Amino acid sequence: MNNQKHTPKHAGDVTKSLKKAAFSYISLFLIVMVLIGTTVSWFTVQDTATLNTNVMVFNSGTGLRVNDGEDITNHITIKNFKLDETSSVDGRNIFLPNGKLQSGVTGDMLYREATASDKNNKFMYADFKIKGESAGDIPVYIKSYKVKIGDEVYDGSTEIHYSDDDELLPKQIDTHPKCPLRIAFIEDSQDNPKVIDPSVLVDESVWKYNAVKTVDSEGKPTSYDSNSGVKSFSHYYFTNKNGGEPLFNLNNSEAINATIVAWLEGTDDDKTNENNSDAYAGKDISIDIELESNYEDMETITFVDDTIGDTDTSVKQWIGSANEDENDVTMITMTYTDVTTNIDGDKDKHPVRTVVMNPSVYKSDGKTPCEWKAPIPKAVITDITFNRYHYTKKKITSSDKNGSLEEIFNAWYTNGRIMDMWNKVDSSSGTHHPSGFMTKDLQVSRQFNGVNSTTYTATRGNSFGAIPVGDTTNYWKRLSPCVGYWDESSTPTSSTVASTATTTSTAPPTEYNIYVYLSVPEDRKFIGDNSGKTIRDYLGSGYKFKVLFSDGTTAEMNTENNNDRASLENYTIPATTKITGFRMDISSSKSYSLSITTGDFGFTPNNTKVTFTINDDGKTINKTS
Repeated sequence: MNNQKHTPKHAGDVTKSLKKAAFSYISLFLIVMVLIGTTVSWFTVQDTATLNTNVMVFNSGTGLRVNDGEDITNHITIKNFKLDETSSVDGRNIFLPNGKLQSGVTGDMLYREATASDKNNKFMYADFKIKGESAGDIPVYIKSYKVKIGDEVYDGSTEIHYSDDDELLPKQIDTHPKCPLRIAFIEDSQDNPKVIDPSVLVDESVWKYNAVKTVDSEGKPTSYDSNSGVKSFSHYYFTNKNGGEPLFNLNNSEAINATIVAWLEGTDDDKTNENNSDAYAGKDISIDIELESNYEDMETITFVDDTIGDTDTSVKQWIGSANEDENDVTMITMTYTDVTTNIDGDKDKHPVRTVVMNPSVYKSDGKTPCEWKAPIPKAVITDITFNRYHYTKKKITSSDKNGSLEEIFNAWYTNGRIMDMWNKVDSSSGTHHPSGFMTKDLQVSRQFNGVNSTTYTATRGNSFGAIPVGDTTNYWKRLSPCVGYWDESSTPTSSTVASTATTTSTAPPTEYNIYVYLSVPEDRKFIGDNSGKTIRDYLGSGYKFKVLFSDGTTAEMNTENNNDRASLENYTIPATTKITGFRMDISSSKSYSLSITTGDFGFTPNNTKVTFTINDDGKTINKTS
């Protein structure tokens, strides 16, 4: 909340679509909505839905359903409302400015508690019911979202746009400025509402405000909360690096009462000690949230960092970042044209979606990712882009307001015009890629001989090196195609890929001969072991590690000379089998197990050798090579 005189602004009207609504203040508007533009989406719904007065019904087997004779999609849509400046930790207790003390700073502002007359006037508030259609547990996740406030649109996009004069030259990206809008989902039986910051892509980037938690009898705040529990929309996707928390958990066809609340947080953030709620108060706002309970027809894509430097080839795997500063985050996003969805019923028009990929394998430091995963519809085989995406709060602090909040540092494309893009960039402004920089043509598809490839390996950048943020003249260089390939060892020759996208690749293997190594750092001990022995001591005493596989089998490992590594070499397993962990049996009643921090590890034709390292907690391991 800034220090200028507070002028209340009418929150406008909120359209109702539910006939005979049970609550006079309901503002939930459910309509047919086709997403236009770029949205974050990891799931595919194959069914339509119908509307029933005040009840949304979800089915885990066939998608989402709602009943009453009116066909709609699985969207919660609230349109054309306005908000005023308020403050709340979680949407349950909302406080409104009610004058200020003489000093005029946020901490000396007076507040009053919101009343029934403030609903859908100062803040948006809507009740609805939701239930499962069948017995059993049905987790419901967010599939995509689009929040429009004034001229700004927040939909999780990182789409690259092209020059008006030449569609082969990348020009700019979608950006998302700081916005204090908060959206909360509250269940009657829920202790902690789920609060979302729609302006950011991931939890690490959430803006934290010093929201008013309690006030005294005079209206002076007595406690604050920095919104530590606020998440991004992506936190509630089916698959994300935090495990995918459902927005709702439905059980045994029992209806639950839920509420959606939206407000403008008017207090200062804890990073810049500033607030820009004035810029959004009174603006038209629309919210569209697409929900999902069906996850079929998807497959997981793996993006592998096997890069070398543009000019210094001794530089290896430079894509990932440890992200130790929550105010400065680099991640990998995957953008694709979703051919499983049509726009306005036009089978030739499809939305572009963006997903934030999950780190799955880390370098030896255990902090810097070198592989990422994310689901994609099986039908999507081209028009796919991997982005090295960077988000920072450092450039909009009080001392430095220059620069951009978001950037794409590098992009790896798969599309039908990829070699035209490469050659166009090569001839622009007299700039040329070094001879031999790309060993073969880039690919137009991830499908070869009718088989989808699911692993993309980035091998180099685009030869232009780092382009400064302020260098708008050469922005096209930063976004120009980088070098990488789908399942590189099984792809055809470059001329075949570029011209016909067909291959002579063979059927996927049914088994692998694997090589597994477990590194044991000095002085590592098993968690809970009070014997004083290190893991190397046990290995030196003849105890052996076993590899645990997902099919329930185990394989005993050999111990190498210095007791610093265990190995399993040239061991045959079915291609679908994964490593789930390791175990050392000390006696018939005592054993120690090690789990992989990123979950079960599966092999690919290009990756049948793996090394894990035991972490210092004595119970987990990381893949290190």
